[in-house]
Amino acid sequence: LETIRTEYETKKESLEMQLNKLDLQRKTIASDLAEMKMQVDIDEMMLKRTLVSLNNERYLDSIGASTREKVREAELNYTVKQMQLEQLKRKYENKKSTSRSEIRSLELDYKIAMDLLFKTLGEAQVMAPRAATLTWINDQVGASVAQGSNLAILSDLSSFKVEGEIADSYADKITAGNRVNVVIGGEKLSGTVGNVTPSVNNGVIKFVVFLD
Repeated sequence: LETIRTEYETKKESLEMQLNKLDLQRKTIASDLAEMKMQVDIDEMMLKRTLVSLNNERYLDSIGASTREKVREAELNYTVKQMQLEQLKRKYENKKSTSRSEIRSLELDYKIAMDLLFKTLGEAQVMAPRAATLTWINDQVGASVAQGSNLAILSDLSSFKVEGEIADSYADKITAGNRVNVVIGGEKLSGTVGNVTPSVNNGVIKFVVFLD
């Protein structure tokens, strides 16, 4: 396990740096969004102020204290401010959307890398998949073991099966599901024929009996 542990520690440090980068990215994005939101608020207040100025010019024009030219100029100024505000709002919403996607992507990359790291290390810890008896183990200390190689053999000694052979001339007597008696020494054990080899080899058919 030493090789995989060394690799684990190396990758763990790299992932910690990646996590720090992710946190920094979150803070940078949050700061940028806060700044944009503040600008949106400022522009909204400026737009309200421009609207007040426009209404004042319209009123002054109605009582003859202003000119139509000044009213049109105030209207144009208000329209420009309104369009600029809408543009800024769209940029702000787009920034929020792309920022969420960017952070999710970075978080997913980090999670996948971490899961893979723990999975590899976890699989290096060889655990028996079920309760059984260890009947063989590779006991060569320090040997490199490739992925997929046998490390050990487990046997379920709570039940047994019998592998039998019979001449093909008795093939009609051996059918899956047939009841049989197996005599071992002076003991008779009942069982059922399981798998029957469909091919004949040297005039012999092989079959398996599952004991009760």
